[in-house]
Amino acid sequence: MSVISASPVLAGMLAAVDDAVRGPTAGLDARVADVLAAAAANPMLLAGVACPCGDTYLRHLLHDGENYAVVALVWRAGQMSPVHAHKTWCALAVHRGI
Repeated sequence: MSVISASPVLAGMLAAVDDAVRGPTAGLDARVADVLAAAAANPMLLAGVACPCGDTYLRHLLHDGENYAVVALVWRAGQMSPVHAHKTWCALAVHRGI
């Protein structure tokens, strides 16, 4: 997994997630989902790093903090992720795609 340096747009998203995570547990999922939805709509969120690989999907570590991690997964049409499990809850947003 590659590690990506935060662009200004990504840094803003991470700051907003930090604020959401610091809030009360009730509504945490909705607050994080709102942040991700707004960030995913920005075409500059992953500018220059969201290039798919020919063989398999790619994972880019965007943030690995004490309270949460953010990973960008990049697929080409027809690629998929193997079956897996999460040890905790997960929020997602589609940045670009069909």
